[in-house]
Amino acid sequence: MRKDPTRQVSPQARMLRAFLRHVVKHHINGEQDLLRLRKNGDAVAVFAPDAPRGVTRRRARLGGLACDRHEPRGGAGRGVVLYLHGGGFVMGSSRTHRGISGRLARGVGAAVYTIDYRLAPEHPYPCALEDAATAYRALLATGSIRPGWRLSATARAAISLSR
Repeated sequence: MRKDPTRQVSPQARMLRAFLRHVVKHHINGEQDLLRLRKNGDAVAVFAPDAPRGVTRRRARLGGLACDRHEPRGGAGRGVVLYLHGGGFVMGSSRTHRGISGRLARGVGAAVYTIDYRLAPEHPYPCALEDAATAYRALLATGSIRPGWRLSATARAAISLSR
């Protein structure tokens, strides 16, 4: 018998999920103004948990790009995750995805970099892709990763680098 995944979620997370589903999603689905969508997304992020237990976060730069660096307390193990946040390359930021990035760092035991890539339409394709490649090259240049390490991309566009 499978466990109910909602039983493993905190009461705060369940409340946030209900709020997002019934208030925010309903509002966003009818919204066509991208600037207002971004503003609403940033406003909602204020209520999202962004400091998971056992994780430290600091602002950093990676290849000249602003980013958040999350690391499990006590240090990261081997490997690095370059996380490209969601938002369809038109909205979102390292700020709006701090909770996800922190939990990812804690879960995999590695440093997680969440870059603030350029957003469309102000910066059309391939700007976001170029920013992701710049961050990857910066990790290579700093020795955080080495050529030949495995590269995998998930459906959420997280790039995980490990041996």
